[in-house]
Amino acid sequence: MANPKVLESVFVRVRRGEDEHRRTHRVPGGEQVHDMRTEPNPALAELRARLEAGLTKRSGLNKTTLARNTQLGRTTVQGAFQADGPVPTARTVTALAAALKLPVAELLELQRTAAEADSGVVRGGPGPGRPIEEWEPHALEVHRAIQLGDPTPMPQYVKRDHDKHLRMLVGEAAAGSSGLTMLVGTSSTGKTRACWEAIQRLPKGWRLWHPIDPERPQAAIGDLPTVGPRTVVWLNDAHHYLLDADHGEAIASGLRTLLNDPSRAPVLVLGTMWPGPDHYGRITATHPGTADRYHQARVLLAGRVMAVPGSFNEDQVEAMRTSSDRRLVEAAQHAADGMITQYLAAAPDLLSHYQTAEPGPRALLEAAMDARRLGCPLSLPRSFLKNASEGYLTPTEWELLPDPDNWVDQALATLKQPLKGTPGPLHAKRRERGASDHQGTQAEQAYVLADFLDQHGHKTRRASRVPGLFWQAALDHWEVAASRSLAGSADARGLIKFACELWAKVGDYLSVADRLADADRLNEALPWYKRAAEDADRGMGALALRSAANCLTARQSGSAQATMRRPGVSLAASST
Repeated sequence: MANPKVLESVFVRVRRGEDEHRRTHRVPGGEQVHDMRTEPNPALAELRARLEAGLTKRSGLNKTTLARNTQLGRTTVQGAFQADGPVPTARTVTALAAALKLPVAELLELQRTAAEADSGVVRGGPGPGRPIEEWEPHALEVHRAIQLGDPTPMPQYVKRDHDKHLRMLVGEAAAGSSGLTMLVGTSSTGKTRACWEAIQRLPKGWRLWHPIDPERPQAAIGDLPTVGPRTVVWLNDAHHYLLDADHGEAIASGLRTLLNDPSRAPVLVLGTMWPGPDHYGRITATHPGTADRYHQARVLLAGRVMAVPGSFNEDQVEAMRTSSDRRLVEAAQHAADGMITQYLAAAPDLLSHYQTAEPGPRALLEAAMDARRLGCPLSLPRSFLKNASEGYLTPTEWELLPDPDNWVDQALATLKQPLKGTPGPLHAKRRERGASDHQGTQAEQAYVLADFLDQHGHKTRRASRVPGLFWQAALDHWEVAASRSLAGSADARGLIKFACELWAKVGDYLSVADRLADADRLNEALPWYKRAAEDADRGMGALALRSAANCLTARQSGSAQATMRRPGVSLAASST
């Protein structure tokens, strides 16, 4: 949104320009003179008038030497001064203003206003988000650190190599160029804090947009087209956006459009991701012969990824030992392998809490870990956790529970307790600030697994057995949001019954039929192919019919061994 004072200045100058500033260009038959009352883009006219005046005042400069001094092309410089040329880019205006000793901020305001007028964009407001100074770091998901009576909510910041890159990117954004960087590192390594520290260098007037409501992908896809200039797009845990099955590629392509739109420049996109095959590695992996599900995301991030190390070097740790911040001193003394940020975020306590937990709390934590690594969203309903976790108790542990009817509430009361100023291992999800807690219908309480334990589960439980009660609880309690991912996880473990029931729950009848056909249960597959053809759109219906025809051919040739059954899945699943 253009600065009102600058715009007022523009139009005052335009009015004065009716007498003072007249531009001319030659046409066949002589010289035609236009005054600025007929100028369709007064901001562009004022921008060119200021550039021309600046060039005139700089003796010894012409457009050729200006191109050389600014390292811009001669055509680019000529176009910036040309009466009927396009609106120059923010980068061009920044370079010319610096070379001509003109006020960069004012000329960038003129450039943005001119670009909006030229493109026909009418903005009803500054776009989503709010001024950066109105945000506090924990609202942007910077981890809370341990508290030892220090006067500040966050420990002193210790700069590392990736901070130099962020500082350079912020400087370019402040000068008018849009940019993006994705910080990739493991849990609690300081990625989000680094982004927070970087944006403190932006000048006043910048906004920050953190799309999270109602869900991250929906929020991003809904408001991305309305993002305006001087906005930080905050994509913490960017896998929620870029890996979303329904909206991920649309979000990536929308970000590419935003970054290349001069009428909305400058914008700064800051994101964080975990590494590994379930997160950033999924974007970089390619599988020849299969559909490329993350092409837009891969192009978006090409050359824009910065790795964040999981630890501090010896010199940095040694310097912390004499810090005035007691939290840094304690972390330097006790953190293993230079893992300062993880210690500050109470990760060791979280891990210890899990490893030493009694059977009931441990079962809840392991059910939550498996739910997250198998595809469930952050918020885990209490009823799902209760039913699933019982499968993680041995018969003896079940018999020894002190109160089998209330053990879940007792365990949750322990797990939700904060650890060193951070949320507990499995803590209750709170309503968003400002949201009413009287919505007419009372939603079931959901719980969130601590970030460090989430990643610990991804690493350590990859080969762990998932009990049958977990899959049954998934069928009973999850809707579309998680059922599709859980179906794929069940199928990968050979649990055909659970996989097919979960696919059927979300209406993916073609996957049910294909899986039964793969298992040589062709007679069972045919009714599901028929249902897929009836319910799907024309393209998918044709695919289902072709698959059904292949099944019939196989059956007629004697490949099918199963007897005809009604649509249903009756294969008993073994636990894995």
